[in-house]
Amino acid sequence: HRARAAGTPAPRRACCAMAHARGRSLPILRAGVAWHDACELPSIVDVTAATAYYIPNANCVHIMLGLLRSPFADGAFDDTQLSILVGFFIAHEIGHATVHSAVDVSSLLSRYESPSVHLEALADVVAMSAILSATDTTDAAACHRVWDTVGQLFCSSTDVPSESDDTHPMGNTRVDRLWQTFVDHFPSAYTCHT
Repeated sequence: HRARAAGTPAPRRACCAMAHARGRSLPILRAGVAWHDACELPSIVDVTAATAYYIPNANCVHIMLGLLRSPFADGAFDDTQLSILVGFFIAHEIGHATVHSAVDVSSLLSRYESPSVHLEALADVVAMSAILSATDTTDAAACHRVWDTVGQLFCSSTDVPSESDDTHPMGNTRVDRLWQTFVDHFPSAYTCHT
């Protein structure tokens, strides 16, 4: 223990629980912990962040509480819409498991702006397939409600790609490209029958 000189401010201490959790989890993951245990580790991102992530080797999904607040989920959504949104988040993250496939998906994802977004786009296709599989697509109103609700996730004020993120499809056109992919490849199974 060293004495501080008079007038010297006290050192800042990192006492944040998130910093502690990240400090514990990341080194363990890097060191090669048994992957089935990785799902039990504290989150590697702030739990209030509006994000989710998938740990492929452990086959687990982490959905942060930040996704369960406005604009993603709030009082404007009813229970059905909230179920659609949460289901989409979960299915999207699980959809990332498809990246381990050796199947060429470039023709399936031809509507997307760049191959750099194909991993996220494929996870969107998997998620929407899962949500629509649980929907009576012969009921056009229910089917359109699914598409409208998922579309709300991707509304943005601009479609200018972010320089820091070229891995996600652009906001406003993301659901349009997803819809067109279903029209092109799954017209009878997953598009709304009117």
